[in-house]
Amino acid sequence: MALCAPELLCFIRCFHRTLFRNVKRPTIIQFLTVLIIESLHAFGVGMLVFKILPDFSAETAAMLSNALCLVPSILSILSRRAAKLTLLLIIIDIAAIIPQSSGFWAWPVLVPEIRSKALLICISLTLISLAWWQNFVHSQSFLPPIRQLGAFANRLSERRSKTYVIVSLWKCVIYLICLFFFLSPKIGMDNLMQRDPFGEKLITITASNLNSTQISHFIKRMHEYEDPDYGKQAATREVSEEEEEEDLENMPITAKKPWDNDEDAIDAGEYEKSEIKKKKRMKRKAKLEVEEDEEEAISAYNLNFEQHLRTFRCKKL
Repeated sequence: MALCAPELLCFIRCFHRTLFRNVKRPTIIQFLTVLIIESLHAFGVGMLVFKILPDFSAETAAMLSNALCLVPSILSILSRRAAKLTLLLIIIDIAAIIPQSSGFWAWPVLVPEIRSKALLICISLTLISLAWWQNFVHSQSFLPPIRQLGAFANRLSERRSKTYVIVSLWKCVIYLICLFFFLSPKIGMDNLMQRDPFGEKLITITASNLNSTQISHFIKRMHEYEDPDYGKQAATREVSEEEEEEDLENMPITAKKPWDNDEDAIDAGEYEKSEIKKKKRMKRKAKLEVEEDEEEAISAYNLNFEQHLRTFRCKKL
């Protein structure tokens, strides 16, 4: 409803003008141009809202919403008139393009969780920014194609009411299609058609022949799902694994070092002496083990002898 409400208000306003005012009828080319551009805009909004933003936090969504005007910022440069301050204004426009294009190159690099959907983000941001092209083309531009596009935009504004009576309703249909297409793999159709599809749900899980280890792992996994930062931890873990693989690939191949005959070199005589001491220590240890085994055998023999002697005395008595 949040996406369709502005389009429904636009439909009511345009329909009122069409009924009670003398509004020009658009040509087929003008109508198809507006229909295609607005359809791409609606599809980009649906992809961003239903496919991309549910996997990100509110802070990430706010950062991405600051980069929705790439196409208007480019058109503003091309629509400048030849004047004394044109060069200064072009420099300012270029400075404005840099933050507007941050969603394409800056945020995927700085925020690890965006990297998995960088391509979808670039496509959706570009499609969304197409909707405002009509406000940023000027009929007095220094480029002839932009002047023609500006004149075409002026003719479209005269026929806006009858055009948007149909286009506004068509955009609502696209939003509904995106809702079912992008959210159906994540949320079932039964839950999606309920009154509160995004609220808490009771899930019944049945299992049999589980041991205590499997049950403990299952409970641990459920606690991980309850953590609000569960997606972030998985994304950072994947990014850290990728960085470790890149570090291993970029690690230089080690080579043998040349022999350095310095003061820290080991003397062969000292090494032989340490080996001799080690061997003597091992022999002494083996000898002690043999003596302990002999003592245990003698004690066991004495014990058996005493038992036999006791039984002999009993028989004699």
